[in-house]
Amino acid sequence: MSAVSALSVRPAIEADAQTIGTVYVASWLDTYAGLIPSTVLRRLDARQVAGRMRALLRAPRARERILVAERDKAVIGMATFGRSADRGLGFDSELYTLYVDPAHFGRGAGGALLDAVLGAEAARGAASLVVWVLAANPARFFYEAKGGKLIATRELKQWGVRLPSLGYGWSELKPVRGARAGGRAARRN
Repeated sequence: MSAVSALSVRPAIEADAQTIGTVYVASWLDTYAGLIPSTVLRRLDARQVAGRMRALLRAPRARERILVAERDKAVIGMATFGRSADRGLGFDSELYTLYVDPAHFGRGAGGALLDAVLGAEAARGAASLVVWVLAANPARFFYEAKGGKLIATRELKQWGVRLPSLGYGWSELKPVRGARAGGRAARRN
């Protein structure tokens, strides 16, 4: 039986950008197949995502912050977050993205990233957090298992497709380590 290697979460650095791009694209290909047009998925480019991440990491006082999860010194997940884009909902911070390399689903990286985001936003003085998830995305169950409450719905029209979305919120920011994380859907984050 092999030993389980330690998982850690830390702020991203510029040297992580390419791996973040690779994780982002791999997760999109796995999670969104059948949910968004395949023509969109085929156009995904890890180098372009890496360029965007690199630009964010270089920007002083960037609105968007990036954390990475790593195991054995390899980046296996990422999350971006910051102030809420829709303050009308009453949530002052937002989890913009949370993606884990599909080869590492179900091994705690998603939960560790979410916990770190909630802690970072609480330390910044934020009182609450929202995340938007496609209604057809099984990852919504991950957010429910981690204490997120369904607070809003909306429909986006993107790529010529209607995309019903669900907003999950945490009205009190605190780590969620003890929350139940059930099933495969919890690993799709």
